[in-house]
Amino acid sequence: MEEKLGNLNVSGAGSVSGGKYNEVKVSGAASIDGDIECNILKSSGASDIKGNVKAAVVEVSGASNIKGDLESQEITVSGASNIKGNVTTGKIKISGSSDIKGNLHAEEVEIRGAANIKQNCDAENFNAKGAFEIGGLLNAGTVEIEIFGKCRVKEIGGEKINVRKSNNNIIGIVMSIFSFKEKLITETIEGDEIYIENTNAKIVRGNNVVIGPNCEIETVEYRNTIKIDGDLKINTKKIE
Repeated sequence: MEEKLGNLNVSGAGSVSGGKYNEVKVSGAASIDGDIECNILKSSGASDIKGNVKAAVVEVSGASNIKGDLESQEITVSGASNIKGNVTTGKIKISGSSDIKGNLHAEEVEIRGAANIKQNCDAENFNAKGAFEIGGLLNAGTVEIEIFGKCRVKEIGGEKINVRKSNNNIIGIVMSIFSFKEKLITETIEGDEIYIENTNAKIVRGNNVVIGPNCEIETVEYRNTIKIDGDLKINTKKIE
């Protein structure tokens, strides 16, 4: 017989125990002691979860603090989330801000706000139109980055990598007023098909490589073809 799960709703301020639920909804301020397992977790208030979270769907429109790991099929963050552990998900969409202290493993990563991932990010598709910082390796089949402000990652590896400056003129004006440079800063980029602009890197390595404008690259290593913006002076090396 299938277990029938109840709901947990916190609309005021209080402390409750973890456990298994159908739906967990926080619209007030809640401290949850222990692990949570549920179908749906919605936090529109302030939630402090002192354990791991396993849920089919997670929606954060307020502020959520998770002391452990987060595992979910789908995560949407339009508020602010702070996760101390690792995140494993099918899809994560960040239009607010998210701070992940561990690794992020996902099929789809979509960033439209700000994300800070302290360790590695592993995905099938990584699509960012916002600011982000990744402390380790960004590894994805497809990497699409439209630079809004400063984007920083230690290393990038993928099959198809496309990095472009945002074509939003309003964003560009705001960045220039506050002296922020719209740049991707990394040590190494390695992939099959690579197009980059507004990028600072030590080494770019790929099969077919295009270096667009406003790049500062020390060395490009390529196997098949290379194209470099006419104003740039970069060391090149053909890989046999």
